[in-house]
Amino acid sequence: MDQGLIWFALALSVTGIVILRVSWGRTGRSTVLNGLGWGAVLLAVLAAGAHSGAWGIANTALCAMATAGVFLLLDAAKPLAKRRKSTPKARSLPVATRSTGKAITTFLLAGPLSLLASLAIALALRDVMAATGSSEANANVTVLALVPLAWPLLSFAVLTMRSRMRQFAWLSAPALACLPLVLLQGAVV
Repeated sequence: MDQGLIWFALALSVTGIVILRVSWGRTGRSTVLNGLGWGAVLLAVLAAGAHSGAWGIANTALCAMATAGVFLLLDAAKPLAKRRKSTPKARSLPVATRSTGKAITTFLLAGPLSLLASLAIALALRDVMAATGSSEANANVTVLALVPLAWPLLSFAVLTMRSRMRQFAWLSAPALACLPLVLLQGAVV
């Protein structure tokens, strides 16, 4: 099989992350650059999936995450004086209304609980794939590809919501919907 498509997908995933980094590094938001960046990442995932299935998607996700990790390392290595200060946000809470308990709850919702919800979704999809005749290798690699994609999306969604009830609902609804499949572990056909 020709390897050109998978190499194109890997390069496109890196390009998408670079475009997103450029977009997010600007002072103003650029809808066009954000759209191009996310579109490139989506196209990379589709191309990798068309070429190598779940294995290609997992490799593309790894390249994208490695590129983002390099940008994080480069920014962390900058001296504090050279980092651009963010403009004060009008929505920023006053110091008096900030709470350590609320901050810990937000961290738990956006971090470990979002991870558990994305893991439940990925494991349920794995069971569906196994029940519909997909190979075990593709089903397992799908979990490896889906968790790093679903986790930040769930975390982002949770962080944009103001209501704790909506945050809990956003995480618990998909997790509870997928829980029977995970608990039955493919016993239902």
